[in-house]
Amino acid sequence: MSVYVAMELLKSMEGTVLKDGMDSVWEMLVGNLKPSDRVKFQQLDQKIRYSGFGRKNYSEQNEVLKELLGGLINNRKVQILHYSHRVKRERYHIVHPYTILLHRDSLYLSAYDEEYEDIRTFLIDRIKDTVLKNEKFRCRVNFNVDNLTDGSFGVYKSNGDKAVKVRVRFKEILWEYLTTRKWHRSQKFSKVKDREFTMHIELRNMDEFVPWILQFGSDAEVLKPKSLRERVKRELMTAVENY
Repeated sequence: MSVYVAMELLKSMEGTVLKDGMDSVWEMLVGNLKPSDRVKFQQLDQKIRYSGFGRKNYSEQNEVLKELLGGLINNRKVQILHYSHRVKRERYHIVHPYTILLHRDSLYLSAYDEEYEDIRTFLIDRIKDTVLKNEKFRCRVNFNVDNLTDGSFGVYKSNGDKAVKVRVRFKEILWEYLTTRKWHRSQKFSKVKDREFTMHIELRNMDEFVPWILQFGSDAEVLKPKSLRERVKRELMTAVENY
C-alpha cells in the first residue's frame, strides 16, 4: 500500500525514469505475493487516489532527469543548459548535483555551481539540456539538505540576508487549514481571540511568501514588517486595476 501511495504521488513523473522505476518496484512486489494476497490489491486505484490538482508533466524532461540522476548517484559533474527567468536567456553551468527536491509538484535541482562557487537552486523545467561528465566531485562538508529552505518560504535562497520577523493576522476560518500544516520551521501561531489569530514567522526571502499570502484575500492581513505590508498592498491595488 505504501509503494502504491508513492506511485500515486509520482503521477506528474509519468513517462520518466523516476515513475518507471517505481512501477518496476511495484510489479516486483505484487509478483512475489501469494495469489490470495494479490486479490486484496485488485482495483487499488479505486481505493487510493491522488487528485494531482495542478500537477506538471515531466515526460519531456526524461533525458534531463536521466543525466541528473547519473550525476547524483555517481557523484559526477553535469553540464546543464539553464534558462534564467530573471535575465531571460540560456546559460551553460557546470554543476555538482546534490539533491533533487519535489516541492509543490515541481522538481528542483540543488547543486554546487562551479562558476558562482556556491550552492544554487534550479527549476528542472528550465533545464534545456544536460551532459553527464566523467569528472567526479566531492560534496561540500558544510552542505546540509535540511537547510535547503532555511530562511526562505519555499526553495529559493535568501543570500545571507538577515532574518525578518513577520506577523500576519488571519480570520478564524483559516485556523485548521494553517495550523495543521508545516509551512516553515520557524512558524508559530497565537491562540484565537476575537475570531482572529496571528502567525509569527522569520524569513530572509519574501518572494514566495507574498503570493502565498495573496491567495487568502481579505482573510489575511500583514501586520509587520511595514515593507512587506506595503508590498502586498501594491499587489492588491494592481490586481484591482485589472478589473
